[in-house]
Amino acid sequence: MSKIGLIVNISKYNHCFETSSANFVCGTIDEARDKMIEHLVTHMGSLNIDYPMDLHDFEYLWFKQNYVNTNAFTYFIFNDTKWYQPWDLQEIYDEFLDKMIEKDSSNPPDFDTIYGEPNPDEEAEDKFTMEHNEEVQELERKLSEIISNAKNAEMHEDTVKDCECDRCKEGAELQAIKLKEEQELAKSQEQVNVDTLQNNLKQPLETIIE
Repeated sequence: MSKIGLIVNISKYNHCFETSSANFVCGTIDEARDKMIEHLVTHMGSLNIDYPMDLHDFEYLWFKQNYVNTNAFTYFIFNDTKWYQPWDLQEIYDEFLDKMIEKDSSNPPDFDTIYGEPNPDEEAEDKFTMEHNEEVQELERKLSEIISNAKNAEMHEDTVKDCECDRCKEGAELQAIKLKEEQELAKSQEQVNVDTLQNNLKQPLETIIE
């Protein structure tokens, strides 16, 4: 029984066109077809795209969106001392798509691992919620400290003086200076008001005397 020869050429575009060839020896014509489909799936089935139904649309994506006058793949069958192409390229591409669907169906993605779906047989632990709650609690604690410190900042002068730390002593001194300045400013303003009032009272009297 004569053997069947198979040549599969795959063209690519990476700044320039490249063509790789693979040779196979098969027992039957059907075996040669299966081998060709398997080879195409191996070398063309790893693109992260939605494979279009039309071969020409696929070739546009395969050649990186360049319109070129060449095929993504070609093949030749050798049998009975002659080379020929018994199947149309679109027909081969259709079977390539069927094989891709079959491959994806037999190896579905592990969504539990990808999306972190909980295992009902295991005790669920919502790590995200725990971390979120811990962050919220820490934020609330710090906010409470800030509010408490803001209230304690309005302490009486005697309370500040009772503390012997340098920070409180410095605060007491600054508070005393501020209080003194406020008192002097109040006295000055009071004196200005008195002088203004006296001037307003004297004005009519001087007018009468004149």
